[in-house]
Amino acid sequence: YQQLEITEGLEDNLDISIYAKPEFDEEQMKEIRLGLEENIDVSQYANPTFTLDKMEKIRRKLLKESTLS
Repeated sequence: YQQLEITEGLEDNLDISIYAKPEFDEEQMKEIRLGLEENIDVSQYANPTFTLDKMEKIRRKLLKESTLS
């Protein structure tokens, strides 16, 4: 499943080097990929120690902030 997230990122011309690492599980990879697709700063939550829930909350907050600017 990790490979599928990497492949999706490649197909969308995303910088997969941010999340194509064994320390991220496939769900964390997906959250990072979604953030990259949304053009938000994923460095704020691309941390393998963050839970999926925490990553999603941060991504949604950043997305909301980016749409308000």
